[in-house]
Parts: sequence; C-alpha cells; structure tokens
Amino acid sequence: MKIETKQLKGILYFSVLSISILLFSCKKETIEPEAIVPVVPAAGSFTWQENGGSASTADSAFWTTGNWGTGILAYKGSDFFEINWNTPSNISVGIKALTTPYGFTFLKSSATYTCSNNENLSITASASNLISGNSSLQVSGGAITTIALTFTSLPLRP
Repeated sequence: MKIETKQLKGILYFSVLSISILLFSCKKETIEPEAIVPVVPAAGSFTWQENGGSASTADSAFWTTGNWGTGILAYKGSDFFEINWNTPSNISVGIKALTTPYGFTFLKSSATYTCSNNENLSITASASNLISGNSSLQVSGGAITTIALTFTSLPLRP
C-alpha cells in the first residue's frame, strides 16, 4: 500500500490542526498569588529585667485568649515569653495566678525558664482591650533566678 503525497499532506495537515486546537483550546488557569499579611509590631510595651540587670524591651507583645485561659506573648529576637493564667478573657484588674509548670515560660538562647513555684501577675489597668501590669518572678532553668516584668497597653490579638 502506497501513500501518495497528497494523502500524506492531508494527514500531516490534519495532525497539526488537531494538535493546535488541543493546545490552544485548553484554558490556562490563572494562579493568584497568596496575600502576604505583614507582621506589625503591637503598640504596647513589654519590658523585663533579668537578675536585676538592665531592662530589655520586647519587639512585639500582646495578650490573647482561648478555651485554655488568657495569656501574654512577647518576643525580642530569639527571646520569647509565654505567660498564662486561667479563665478566658480574664483581664480584670487584680492578681492572676501563674501556676507551674505552664503559667510562665521564658526561652532565652538554649535555656528554658519556668516558675520555681506558683507565682502571681498583677493587672493594674484594663480598658478597651488593652492591659497593663507587672510581676516579679522566681525562675529556674539556668543562670537567671529572677525576672521582673512590666507591660503597658498590650493589645488583644485574637
């Protein structure tokens, strides 16, 4: 069986046409880039002193709440604080109990500091979802044995 040039051109033309239709008829899906949400430092301030030394100020600090209770998160570089007390949205002025082992955690370099015993945190002002207060804590976990902290106008971050 011999294919003539005219038939070969027809088959070739049909093949090219079919492939072109197939390639150009498929709608390409446009992939939208995901929105980038910038991390904006909180407006309040959180300062602390280790063993009575010079004060350090957190780059970002805020309070949050959930089924587990209420807490403050603060960080500066690789230093990180997590302070928790019972009862969701518990920001009324007064003393808050920080119970071991989860009431207070401070990560500094490779050391993890926690409360040696149950400690207290004082909320001194609370208005418009902003809290202020202080605490002086005995801690264990490394060379630091006391941490004094003060926070002012920490905002809620849900």
